[in-house]
Amino acid sequence: MEPEKNAGLNINSAPDSKHAPKKENPEKNNLTEKQKEKRKNVITVLAGIAIIATLAVSGIKYSEHVKASPVVTTTAAEITQLSQTTTTESITTTTENALAQKVESYSEAMEKYRGMSVKEFEALPRDERLLYSQYIIDRTISHDNYDEAYGEGEIGQDFAIEYTPVSTNNNGQEIMDNILYANQISFLQFRVTEESKKIYNLSDGIKCLSSVYSEVGDEKIVTNDYLDNKALKETFKGVTALSNINIVTDTSAMLDGIGGNGNKIKYKSIMLNTESDTTFNTKCEYVEFTGYDGTLQNIWLLENQIETTK
Repeated sequence: MEPEKNAGLNINSAPDSKHAPKKENPEKNNLTEKQKEKRKNVITVLAGIAIIATLAVSGIKYSEHVKASPVVTTTAAEITQLSQTTTTESITTTTENALAQKVESYSEAMEKYRGMSVKEFEALPRDERLLYSQYIIDRTISHDNYDEAYGEGEIGQDFAIEYTPVSTNNNGQEIMDNILYANQISFLQFRVTEESKKIYNLSDGIKCLSSVYSEVGDEKIVTNDYLDNKALKETFKGVTALSNINIVTDTSAMLDGIGGNGNKIKYKSIMLNTESDTTFNTKCEYVEFTGYDGTLQNIWLLENQIETTK
């Protein structure tokens, strides 16, 4: 397995309920100096789009699955690399270990996608792209990288949310949180250089976005959000935690329609407000695909997004 520990999304709130960040932890006054210093590093950068509207802190887990928030930048050095050595004694029956073992067993098969350029990867059929982007997310979770950015005492803890298993019954808040979760993980990718330095893994960070957007690429996309997201990633040297807050106000029933690629799709239309009081009409597509382990998977992808107020 590559020499990296990738950081690589369950919420039951009603679609019209407010999805606010967690209340301040009363124990925050007991934070270590290192944790306090991390919180000083939180910055907010308005990107003008709902999914990455603010850069500061947010998160998502995919395999057992979501976390949300604005974007916070931390240095790659603050993400601790775990040992890749696994002994028989350390293997238990926990879900986390089962996921880690599955990810490890498919590492060699995923090498061809890992080695592709972003342009080559974007040209792949969507189901094939999803296969690898989901592997990235599972790898991130199995190495606890998400928790290192959004866990207790970490910079993104107040914005952490749990990923909701995907179904056609998901409400709008669950759908948007799941999409944001995958997006957050895309900002947590890093690689280790020959000098043992950890820097942002731009290639995997962008490839992970196939679990966020229905269409990708510089020429054929359904929303400029994808291009803005890519451009933002190109400015990073280390991993970053997102802190967007999207509050869903209305969700349609499952609808039939035509996607940006001309194909028939099933989707839900979702109205949401951002922390900057901007309203978006968002179309989220329900997609079925075969995962990297051969099992049937479901996912919600951002198909289109229109700003309705400024």
